[in-house]
Amino acid sequence: MSPSLGRVSAGGDVAPSLFEALEVRESAARGRAERLREQIAALSGELEGVEEELTRLRITRETVDQVLTGTGPVSAGAEPVGDPEAAMAPLVPVMLKARRRGTRW
Repeated sequence: MSPSLGRVSAGGDVAPSLFEALEVRESAARGRAERLREQIAALSGELEGVEEELTRLRITRETVDQVLTGTGPVSAGAEPVGDPEAAMAPLVPVMLKARRRGTRW
């Protein structure tokens, strides 16, 4: 019999050292599982924030596209702006200044 398995008593029971070793392993596995749950919770929260940011960016892109092309429910019938870069040029300094202040879009 392997020394790491403990001893079998005359009654056929496994010696306590085996059960102690199993308890140590079980406790370690429980600890790892809890740490993984905490990491999953943190990553889930981070993912939710990034998905929210992506949604806002998609909506912003769609809105800018509608404004620049003169399409969409609000600007239906309006004349298209023309060159999108020229239309956005006045906004660049404002956006850069806000970005430096840490404003999130």
